[in-house]
Amino acid sequence: MKRKYLSGFYLALLAGITLLSSCKKDTDIMTSNVKTGGLVKAVTANIPYKLNATPTVDISVKVPKGPAITKVDVYNEFYSTADTLWTNKVLLSSSVINNSTINISIANIYAGNYQCVGTFDHPTAGVRDVNEEKFLTPINAFSCWANAGDLGAYGYFVTVTVDPVTNDVTCSTGPDSEADMANYPGEDNYYDPGTGEFHLSYFYVGGSGNRIMREVWTPIP
Repeated sequence: MKRKYLSGFYLALLAGITLLSSCKKDTDIMTSNVKTGGLVKAVTANIPYKLNATPTVDISVKVPKGPAITKVDVYNEFYSTADTLWTNKVLLSSSVINNSTINISIANIYAGNYQCVGTFDHPTAGVRDVNEEKFLTPINAFSCWANAGDLGAYGYFVTVTVDPVTNDVTCSTGPDSEADMANYPGEDNYYDPGTGEFHLSYFYVGGSGNRIMREVWTPIP
């Protein structure tokens, strides 16, 4: 009976030693080839980034102390929902043991909230005032889309594209818009870099004629 108990003790001791040595292996304690997660925690969870306006981004990470952690790398993770692109490029120079995710909100210099004041000219119903807040959603470095006139709730959207040299604006159809949009002929469309305002005149064609929107979009601080 003593020999039986003694054998059980040695078996438990051997299992304990094996478990302890396995915990000290140089691993990330994660499934292999994962892209996010781990023990490193991002100090900064969100970073606002504007295209053509944010040359550098400072990122801080907090690394737990301990002999099991020998090196840590930071990954630059980029995902574009528009183009379904994925990159996972090393920013620091050793192999990855732990990594964490920081959300970087990408925007161009025109994106944001604007107060839109102007008119909607209907061929039969006449002219009505437009005064509403709009949000310009970035598409690329020089284009955004927003509600057209006061018809955003009805699925009418316009894309504005700024020429970076002349600041002239081209109005075109917004994503999934119910109607095609374009600059109204003979009237100015431009962006004022001094005030940040958009001066727009655009239209779409309805059953009874052109619907013309003449608006000034002023950035909201």
